[in-house]
Amino acid sequence: MLSDITKIFSWLQDSGVIAATVTFAAVLYKAIYPWVKAHAKSKQQETLATAALSIVTKFATFAGLSKTDRNKAAVSELTSLANALHINWVDDSVATSIVELAYQEFKKLGYDNHAVATSDTPEDDSGAATTVSDDSAAELKELNTEVK
Repeated sequence: MLSDITKIFSWLQDSGVIAATVTFAAVLYKAIYPWVKAHAKSKQQETLATAALSIVTKFATFAGLSKTDRNKAAVSELTSLANALHINWVDDSVATSIVELAYQEFKKLGYDNHAVATSDTPEDDSGAATTVSDDSAAELKELNTEVK
C-alpha cells in the first residue's frame, strides 16, 4: 500500500502535475486575492456609507446640539460602529470624511430643510447696527416663508 502511494507520488512529480498544480494555485491566489480584498473593502465602504447616512439623519433632528457637536457625535458613533464591525482601516479622519459625504447626500435628498431658529422675544429697536448673521437669518426666514 505504501509502495503504491510512493509510486503514484513519484509519477505525479516526474510528470510535472504537482509543480503545475502548485504554480496554478500560486497564480490563482495572486490574481484573485487583490480582487477579493478590494471587493470586501468596497462592501465595507457601502455599509459605512449607509450607516453614516442614518447616523446623520438621526443627529440632524437634535436641536440641542450645535453643528460641530452633531458632527463630532456622528463621527464618534460611526467610529464605534466600525470598531464593532472589526473594520480596522477607519480612523477619525476617514470617519469625518464619510460623515461629511453622508451629510451632502442628506442635503441632496432634500431632507435638510430646517428653518432658521427664531425666538419669540421682541427685537430691540434701539437702532444698533445689525450683524451679517442677523441679516442672513432674516433673508433665510423670508425665503422660508416664500417657499411655504
